[in-house]
Amino acid sequence: MTHSSDPIQAPLGTKVDTLMLVHQVERRAWGEGREGVVLVLGTRAGRIGTAPLWGDRQTWAAGLVCGTIVRAVGRIGSFRGVRQLELSGLRIAPPEAAPLRALVPGTTTTASDWTLLDEARQALSASLTSP
Repeated sequence: MTHSSDPIQAPLGTKVDTLMLVHQVERRAWGEGREGVVLVLGTRAGRIGTAPLWGDRQTWAAGLVCGTIVRAVGRIGSFRGVRQLELSGLRIAPPEAAPLRALVPGTTTTASDWTLLDEARQALSASLTSP
């Protein structure tokens, strides 16, 4: 099953093939000279770390910086109880591949929510200025 609209909350084992935003690129060492790259990728639904990229797969991270849009292919897995994206492919996508707003969390508040918030703020302000 491919779950491209919301890989962040997809069940374990779900195949992923979707555009994601790079939030972090971290080179790590795991004792005895084992080095790898771990990415934090995100969609509108949130963020997920990747399993380490070992060996030749580290080249997939070349040129990645925070804000890069990538096409991530893999599956949702878990390591020591923490969800992660186990990548089988990763490539940089052109910036126009997806609008940034489609890849960052946003609000779903409505006009009535803002009205309620304004009323609460006004009531609080009034109570602070009253003797």
